[in-house]
Amino acid sequence: MKDRRQFIRTINRSLMTVVQDYGEIRMEGLRISIEIFHSTYNVTKFSSGFHQHPFYELSVMTNGTVAYKLGQTESIISASDGKFIMIPPFTRHCRNTLDAPSNIAGFQLRIAASNEDAKRRIEALPGCLQSLNYRLESISETAPFIRKLLRELMRKRPFWQMKAGLLMQEYLCNIFRRHLDLLSSNSKTVSDADTHHEYIALLADRFIEENIGHQISVGDIAAHCSLSPRHLNRIYREIRGVPIGRAIINARIDSARQMLVKNDRLVKDISEQLGFSSVTYFCRIFRQITGFTPDEYRDKR
Repeated sequence: MKDRRQFIRTINRSLMTVVQDYGEIRMEGLRISIEIFHSTYNVTKFSSGFHQHPFYELSVMTNGTVAYKLGQTESIISASDGKFIMIPPFTRHCRNTLDAPSNIAGFQLRIAASNEDAKRRIEALPGCLQSLNYRLESISETAPFIRKLLRELMRKRPFWQMKAGLLMQEYLCNIFRRHLDLLSSNSKTVSDADTHHEYIALLADRFIEENIGHQISVGDIAAHCSLSPRHLNRIYREIRGVPIGRAIINARIDSARQMLVKNDRLVKDISEQLGFSSVTYFCRIFRQITGFTPDEYRDKR
């Protein structure tokens, strides 16, 4: 354990050097400053007590399990699920280790605006995080990032600080792109979403689009949005005017329409690719929505 703590201290000292030179990202009217990026290691179960700070906290577990308490909300993240916790500035919270030893890779971020549009985007972020219970889904880049970063910090080859800094910036960009496109001036979320409910509906739409070829359920989408299926369905119906189950079917049929026009694949193959349980069911639903069978639709176009 002593060797492990010494290793963590060595890594954190190196990270401080990297952050000093590569701790700022400028994009689309935003200035994201990395105050700290470090590893927090606890050998035994630990409670931080309630506290707050003037920056965003963005953390992911690399070992163990931790529960964060924010008001009446409790969010649990673990190394096994790879989820993030993102806590806005001046939000009272505490951290309790559930599974020790634990290790947290954490950013302390300040996000500032250089224009009114960027300011509006930043102001909407805390509420959107709250609607997600401050928890973000895992991304596939975490494990490769940690591995490559440690290699640079340990080997210290020429220009290792630059390489480590660029890895760190790219990783943050991947997190923002996957979960926080609210911060992007090009995002539909920014231009069209005036409420947190609209943001949830957009998260659901994106999940459906990205998983259109899989057997997805309302429960899967609800878990992605950190909501109960009933709550998600209520929000989605309020914003989109249709139940989310119908939205899944509509998205599949829209994709089927494009595939029928653009290629000569068998209807059976299209049905399977889009996750329908049978070609008979696919044809029935397709006709209900379009008024044509798949073959008729292809011939008509």
